[in-house]
Amino acid sequence: MSLIAGTMGAFFLFSGYFLPKEQTPKFWIFMRYLSLFKCPFESFLINEFGGEKGHSKCVEGSERACFLKGDDFLRKLGIDESQKWNLVQILQEQKLKEESIQTAAAAAH
Repeated sequence: MSLIAGTMGAFFLFSGYFLPKEQTPKFWIFMRYLSLFKCPFESFLINEFGGEKGHSKCVEGSERACFLKGDDFLRKLGIDESQKWNLVQILQEQKLKEESIQTAAAAAH
């Protein structure tokens, strides 16, 4: 049980939520690409801060001035809006793999 919790914790840590790509030690970069949370997290950010609605969304500022808009926030995190459909495809492939594994496990029982 603790192995699973540790693995999931590492996936979450290296997804970009706690530790941005630029701050990830070089020897841990591979975990970013193995993380099960990377694609959903980046998809959420693109959905929230990308597109026409996101470009005008103020992420950081005051009532008088906006210091960080949605598109600048994505750029700061190293997320390109054009990745959106690639991320959707990866998520669909993960879902199909999960379903095929569940089907195979059910057939084995």
